[in-house]
Amino acid sequence: IACENEANSAFQLAFDSYAKRRLARKGQDLRCQERNQHEAYLGSCSGDIATEDFASASDTVALAAVATLFDPDWYRYLSGIRSGLGRLPDGSVLKYEKFSSMGNGSTFTIETLIFAACAYAVGSRAFQIYGDDVTLETEYSVPFRKLTRFFGFTINSEKSYNTGLYRESCGKHYVGGEDVTPFFVRSLKRHKPNLCHILNGLVSRTTVGSQTFRFCQKIYQQLKTEGFKL
Repeated sequence: IACENEANSAFQLAFDSYAKRRLARKGQDLRCQERNQHEAYLGSCSGDIATEDFASASDTVALAAVATLFDPDWYRYLSGIRSGLGRLPDGSVLKYEKFSSMGNGSTFTIETLIFAACAYAVGSRAFQIYGDDVTLETEYSVPFRKLTRFFGFTINSEKSYNTGLYRESCGKHYVGGEDVTPFFVRSLKRHKPNLCHILNGLVSRTTVGSQTFRFCQKIYQQLKTEGFKL
């Protein structure tokens, strides 16, 4: 992640806004993740839709990939508003080999455009792209992986699925059409607001009357007397 100067950021965000509007016309709405999540659900039901995810995608958008895939005028524009150098904490200057980092306002849409182009190129017509979260027809999964590898990207094999009935995209997990998205404990700090958050998460994943549910009820009653609401 690199901080961009304010002048560059304004132009990067302007491109981001323009590109998102154009993508939305083609069915790739980057204002929400629900389409990807729904495709993951459908894929878990039938196996006909694969979900793909990448390792450090925004960190591996190579200069050559953007130069090859983008129209020359757009490449010149995007090159003109990117930072080519970065200053490290020790004061030394680093030349970027990647096109842009997280911190560049255009990175998210650039990687979305690249993966959408790759999905289309291998034959998919039902893909959904949200950054580096991709869903597409299972039959195109292998050629899609090969093409993106050619452009320097690495599939995250632990989060990509084209066999079986498990699918995950944009944070939603499904098995055979069943939502199995886990509850994540982000912090183990022993203060009451965090405890309330954990209890809410546990209750949302348990069956009424179960041992876990009764345990949560007991803790809830103790918190209730101290003014905390779940």
